Amino acid sequence: MKYLTEQIVFQEIPTEISLAFEITNCPRRCPGCHTPELQCDCGEVLTIQKFDQICEKYTSYDGKYLFGCVLFLGGEQHQELTDFLEYCHKKGFKTALYTGANSVDLSVLKNLDYVKLGEYNEALGALGQPTTNQVLFQVYRIK
Repeated sequence: MKYLTEQIVFQEIPTEISLAFEITNCPRRCPGCHTPELQCDCGEVLTIQKFDQICEKYTSYDGKYLFGCVLFLGGEQHQELTDFLEYCHKKGFKTALYTGANSVDLSVLKNLDYVKLGEYNEALGALGQPTTNQVLFQVYRIK
């Protein structure tokens, strides 16, 4: 699984400060895609070691993380996503996925706290528009 960028985001998951990874090689090809550069097979391979290095970059002077949720923008087609979601939970982070799919595999869903579903449809607007077909769900996991 490769990623193009990572950044701290505030709006994608309401009430959460999230560390977001833009996952590349998206097969969806939604017309009017917000981030078409994620359709290419480009970027850097995301390993657990690289993930930990990035997390350390976003810590405060007292060693606390500056985020509480890890958001993957795409990547649901990668088996490695499940491994990362499980790893995030072990580290105490909430997890989220933005996908253009209308559903996700149960192996992914059971490791999520939030999921945004729905292909981007330019005529219906983005997630923040009242006419959108995209929906953000909070997933309640039974432990």
